Amino acid sequence: MENSKEYTRLAKEGKFDQLPDTCEFSEPVELEIWDNELSRYFRKIIGKFKGNYMDIHCIGWKNAQLPTEKIDFLQFKTGDVVEVEEENVFYGQLCGMDDYLIFITFGISENAELIKCIEKEKIKSITKIK
Repeated sequence: MENSKEYTRLAKEGKFDQLPDTCEFSEPVELEIWDNELSRYFRKIIGKFKGNYMDIHCIGWKNAQLPTEKIDFLQFKTGDVVEVEEENVFYGQLCGMDDYLIFITFGISENAELIKCIEKEKIKSITKIK
């Protein structure tokens, strides 16, 4: 039982590389799980069996991570200066967005606006600077 509490703590801290291939959690842990990048789900995971993360219905999943916080993009408006973190960090002025993308301008070069398009689902964090 003591090991299961330790495994639960590791999972809640996102330290999945420290979990053995087979272990049981002391309580279900809400995780984002997937087999391929196209389909991700939130499930209560009860442990691992032979390297797969097992949900409460005994369905195994290859990958798991702590749930990603959803960003409320409605709090940002055109003209805001923002810091956006995805794989890299970008600074710029928000010049637009749609359902899937945000558009950041970095300035003007030779009469053309420099714009970066970033997929909303890949954004880890966005902060209003000004």
